[in-house]
Amino acid sequence: MRHAKDYIASKQFPNPDQCIWLRSALFYTQLCPIERCVSMTSYYHQQTAADLMTRECVTIREDENLETAASRILGQGVSNVPVIREESGKRILLGFLSEKDLLECFFDSTLYQSPDVPIARKARMNPVCVRADTDLPTLSCIFLQHKFRHMPVVEDGEFLGMVSRRDILRGFLKHYQEQLKKEPAERKTPEMDDTYNSRFIVG
Repeated sequence: MRHAKDYIASKQFPNPDQCIWLRSALFYTQLCPIERCVSMTSYYHQQTAADLMTRECVTIREDENLETAASRILGQGVSNVPVIREESGKRILLGFLSEKDLLECFFDSTLYQSPDVPIARKARMNPVCVRADTDLPTLSCIFLQHKFRHMPVVEDGEFLGMVSRRDILRGFLKHYQEQLKKEPAERKTPEMDDTYNSRFIVG
């Protein structure tokens, strides 16, 4: 799969049905195509998605059925689960199943006649992802602009974990606490213009 910067340079944006990658300060999304590099301040770049994400996540295998998926979501108290394929010891991300998706499934007569049909057929495939090296400012930009609650962290197709708004908040709290240890004149405040207002619409 081509990296986002290749699409930006060529202006040939990928089909929205493809998996969209968001990486570091150079990224593209189907919600807000980015034309140029977003410049972020560097003083808190050391925190990345790999540092902030939850690695132990509830998942569903692509061959599991509706009953298994619904029971797991209810049993684990989560609102959605990644759908994965186990391949050569790796978890390959295929899509997501939400509570809403599963509710709709209970109105599908084919699942009553064939209860062992793999629920992956009902999943939302090719989700928007971030890479493990996506830094904290870029993550905040993505979450603030596009109102995601959580996103999968993927590297070369392998599902590594999930990063959430709460994880981003935790990252900024760490930064804030580190700044308070310094003299007031040396404390650095993130600029909102570096994140929320970094919108460069193609058009």
